[in-house]
Amino acid sequence: CKFVPFSTLIFTLLLPFVSTLVMVFCKGRYTLIYVFATLLLTLLISPQDALFYILAPLLSGIIFGFCYKHNFNYIWTIVFASLSTIIVYYITAPLIELIFVTPIFESIKKILLLNDEQAKNYYPSFVLITSIFQTLLSFIIINNDLAKYMKYKSNQTVPYNILSILSISTGTISIGLLFLYYPLALVFMFISLF
Repeated sequence: CKFVPFSTLIFTLLLPFVSTLVMVFCKGRYTLIYVFATLLLTLLISPQDALFYILAPLLSGIIFGFCYKHNFNYIWTIVFASLSTIIVYYITAPLIELIFVTPIFESIKKILLLNDEQAKNYYPSFVLITSIFQTLLSFIIINNDLAKYMKYKSNQTVPYNILSILSISTGTISIGLLFLYYPLALVFMFISLF
């Protein structure tokens, strides 16, 4: 991803769309071949980028495609894709630090102009917010472009009552955690706002 400027941004927005198309229109074995080939090629070119920039968008695109294929509600589609992105970032960040000796906190400190303690405190919230924004941008692109190829019919209603209860619950947890563990309180606060 070092060959083209802003290529990681292009990959994080374009790869979920391509993965969704593959998942929706191809058989399962071709989807597996696509995932394996994409990861293998990226690992050969830039292993660090494959782990941090390619794996999460690839997985979220597959989840988008699965949800479209099975007519999931768009809210759950966004939630599942966001959760997968968060999980991938939490798994790959320590791997990147261990294998490539690239401190993730140093990157966050530079981007947000924070000290060491602030970077460690805001890291969970940073991952959550970037994952949600990446997922939302991808969803907007996919939803608009996929409409050209197929009609998306969600057979489920939006569960506003469940979403309201979850929002109030995570907000309450956030307030309680403010006195115990500030970084986790921020994460729950952002989840309640989402």
